[in-house]
Amino acid sequence: MKVEAAQISWLWFIGAWYDIFGAGLLARSFLAAASKQLITQSSSGFGGFSAPLLRMFCEQKIDAQFAICLLVIGFLLQALAALGLNSNGAVVILILFVPLPGSTVFYILSRRNLTERYIRAALSTRFPADDVERLTALALSIK
Repeated sequence: MKVEAAQISWLWFIGAWYDIFGAGLLARSFLAAASKQLITQSSSGFGGFSAPLLRMFCEQKIDAQFAICLLVIGFLLQALAALGLNSNGAVVILILFVPLPGSTVFYILSRRNLTERYIRAALSTRFPADDVERLTALALSIK
């Protein structure tokens, strides 16, 4: 069976890749912790505050935010394809597909900074400013 490029529903195809990458990020946010990390994250310090647990939750929040954007775009592209919209023009294909690797690179480059911002925001609701800096550094140093 030979498939011609003109026969492929490019919106559906690109939408499926957004779904796959989005699902991969969601899976990473929930399944990537190794046993050693889980033990470290479950330990309690600072009178019940767990820096590793806070970091894990912040990272999962970021993963889920990026993943939901990819999933929504993917499902919308597939919905458009299911409604019969089809574009095989190279320019349209590039315009739709290029944001996927671009957003993946942005995710990778911004994840640590966003994690730090979320940790600081969470800590500032409970601790004085001097402690926020120290505890943020501690949470970011734990792997």
